[in-house]
Amino acid sequence: MAHDPLQFDPARFREANCDYLDRVEKEGVSAVYDATLDTLFIEIGGPQKALSEHLLDNIMFRVEPDSLRVVGFETLDFLDDFLPNNRVFREAFSDWKLRRDTDSQLTLMEPQCAPIREVVEALLGQLARWASCLT
Repeated sequence: MAHDPLQFDPARFREANCDYLDRVEKEGVSAVYDATLDTLFIEIGGPQKALSEHLLDNIMFRVEPDSLRVVGFETLDFLDDFLPNNRVFREAFSDWKLRRDTDSQLTLMEPQCAPIREVVEALLGQLARWASCLT
């Protein structure tokens, strides 16, 4: 179901997400690839009800509308479009043998997942910088 873009106070958004690195470490991060949708879901602390808002390219951020906490990301057309056109992501995800016809899940807190977790942390940082430009 579609919704109007989320309207929020940028200062409140920044405050709600200033601890994103701590939350990643405390709550964990997982990646779920849905082959039917060709969508990669990055979840901080597991699946949660949230709204998806466009960030850039094929990336949507998932935000809990009451607290404004970012709880994850969705990357649309992940294998068909996004990964082939984004070198940094392609390199980070190179060890995860994703297949277009198979759902897959990965816990990103394992040491071998550090490159993927670093990309997720960079996305969160980019989102914080974006929110700073709104004021």
